[in-house]
Amino acid sequence: MPRETHPVSSATSEEDEDSFRNGVVVQASHVSERARRRVRSWIGSSRWHFERRNGYVRPPRCLPCGRECVIAAFGECGDRKCGNYRLGEKTAHVRPTFLDFCIKHIRAAFTPAILKAGIVYCSLGSGQLLFDWELLERLTLEENTRLRAVYLIDKDYGGTKR
Repeated sequence: MPRETHPVSSATSEEDEDSFRNGVVVQASHVSERARRRVRSWIGSSRWHFERRNGYVRPPRCLPCGRECVIAAFGECGDRKCGNYRLGEKTAHVRPTFLDFCIKHIRAAFTPAILKAGIVYCSLGSGQLLFDWELLERLTLEENTRLRAVYLIDKDYGGTKR
């Protein structure tokens, strides 16, 4: 899971140091290349699926091979009445179609040279990160886009809430 590394702005008093700070930088935990390859090998297979857990749609806890799924904590809204609900019979296509739209827009907005040199990705209100992960995987693996930096901004990341 993410761990806090340092605040963007320093606190001005001892009292401030113990309170919530805006601008907390969270460093992602290391995920081995082997664990990444394991997940990537199952995506798109007939055995890959999403499940509804704790009110969110998430990747499975375990991969079909029985190993832990390192992206199992990622998620998206699991409201069954939502028009974007991935597990709904009539709405299952909405999120994948939006992902395709985003990829086409990015390819149209940037030249291949810029994509190869690298882009900075920023997501506001990133939430449970499943869509961001899908988009970044697609950009890096299928579109050969280099990522120079990734900024995921959400009020849920960082220190204690006021």
